[in-house]
Formats: sequence, C-alpha cells, structure tokens
Amino acid sequence: MNENGERFADLCALNQMVIGGSIFRTKTSTRLATQAEEAAGYGNLEDLYSSTRKLAGKFQQTNKPIKNKDGNTLSSTEEQLKRWTEHFTTVLNRPPPDKPPDMAPAEAELQINIEQPSKAEIKKAITALRNGKAAGPDEIPPEAIKADMETSVNLLYDLLGKLWVKEEMPAEWREGIVIKLPKK
Repeated sequence: MNENGERFADLCALNQMVIGGSIFRTKTSTRLATQAEEAAGYGNLEDLYSSTRKLAGKFQQTNKPIKNKDGNTLSSTEEQLKRWTEHFTTVLNRPPPDKPPDMAPAEAELQINIEQPSKAEIKKAITALRNGKAAGPDEIPPEAIKADMETSVNLLYDLLGKLWVKEEMPAEWREGIVIKLPKK
C-alpha cells in the first residue's frame, strides 16, 4: 500500500468506517468503499476522491448536457465533440477587425534582444518549469527535462539554434489540448 492508501485507511479509521463491515449498509456502499481503497492503493486520486464523495453523499454529476445551436440536447459523444470543435472554431477563428485601432507610434524603441537564446537563458527557462504539471502533446513531463539539466540544455540549444536560422516554428508547437473542466 502506498502513501495514498495509508491516508485513506487513516481517514476510514478517523471516521469509524469499516470497509466490508457493518457500517456500510448496502452492497453499493461496500463496493464504493472497496473501489476507493483499491484506488488509494494504486495512487489513483481521481477515482479515490470520486468514490469518497459518492460515499459521503456529496457527489454531483459534473457532465451537463451539451446543446447544439438550435438548443437540442446532443446525446452521443461524437456529436458533442463535433459541437465543441464548432464552438472553438467560431470563437478562436474570428476575422480581423474591419477598422484597425488607431495607435500612435512608440516614443522610444524597446531594447529587445533578437539574438539566438543562450544556454544560460535556456537553463533559466528549464529551471522555471513547475513540477507536477501535465505534459503537453509531446508527453514529456517537466521533471524529465529537469532530470539531466546539462543534456536538456545542450539538446534544446542545438534545436533552437537550427530553428532560429530557419526562422520557422514547427507546426506541432502550435498544437494545443483543450480539456473540458467542470465548474465547482
């Protein structure tokens, strides 16, 4: 049992919950408690908290129905995904304004370094990465990049140097992942 499993066992003891015992009156409650214990043992916090909320009676369904433009509820996942794609295409791909804003030119030129990033700048950027954050489309977590700082700095310096000379950013770097997060 890992640290999360021990925490769950402590929580059960504190609240006088006995898994599989007489405190859980129904098979569903016993099943949920067993699922929570297994999730804690595997370190699956999402399932652990979901099962615990259901047991405590504080569970709310977070998936709200998605409607099309006409107000009809979409039932299939495929229809819902198409609607999300349509929504974000509309929101994110607006045409430029007909009348651009009238802005006065800057009084002084900003001093901006337009040279290739140095190894020190790359190392500073890697150090600033926060641990425990989700990996991007490349599936490389920040901890992996930080694990061998010297190798990461050298690889990124060479890669960024080539991109700096080409003056073109790879299409994959413009990719993003949109995840639906329910409101609390």
